Amino acid sequence: MIKKLIPLTLLANLLVACSSNNSKAVLAKSFDSFLTNENKILVADIESVSRSISMDAGFLIYISERGCSSCEAFNPILTSYVEKTSLLTYKFDVEDNREDLAAFQLLYGDRFFKKNNYGDYQILTPSLYVIQNNIVEEIDYDSYMKASRAFENYLNSRYVIKNHFFIHKNVSEYDLNGKSFSYVSFNKDKEGLVNLYKTKILPLINQSDNVIVISDVNENETISIAKYENGTITQTKDISTSTSEEEIRQML
Repeated sequence: MIKKLIPLTLLANLLVACSSNNSKAVLAKSFDSFLTNENKILVADIESVSRSISMDAGFLIYISERGCSSCEAFNPILTSYVEKTSLLTYKFDVEDNREDLAAFQLLYGDRFFKKNNYGDYQILTPSLYVIQNNIVEEIDYDSYMKASRAFENYLNSRYVIKNHFFIHKNVSEYDLNGKSFSYVSFNKDKEGLVNLYKTKILPLINQSDNVIVISDVNENETISIAKYENGTITQTKDISTSTSEEEIRQML
């Protein structure tokens, strides 16, 4: 049997939508890899996953289970890809992440999982999803996850992995190791700032190949962009609705 069916109780219908435009969708990298050069799959926790979804981070969610033969076959394929690309990837293990996975189902079950005849969610392992711009795409195991080359070709044809890093605390709390980048920060609980970020700044971020770090914990009433050179701030700018596209582009 290729996939094992695991019922877990909680919410509604599957919504799986694919990117419809011809241009490649943009995926982010793991900030840990940027600082440490350790490209690894992150253990999923519901807070980080939820915030990454709300920020349109562009990342993978992988669901696996110990003892699942198909998972054991796919694990090294995914691990190798993440090690090469540092793609932001969260992993839920059905046993080890039981509470976080249940919370994930409660919040997002209608977008990821089907229900069985008893009204319970069912999880297939392995399952792999791409989340980008609030769109969820499930990658088919039989077609794309059985062989390393098929998997890589599929992702490379549909997505481009940018030098963009999403974090959920202030960048100053890290040891930056002399890194250079642009730092975009805002308060994600303020709807106006989130709309400004998504409509005016995020499209320009996605056009840029520079190193950009995005954080959602700034408590100010504006969106701030700072330039870090060798780990030190050299320029800052507050972004408002009146800020021109060219001014934003120069900071990115």
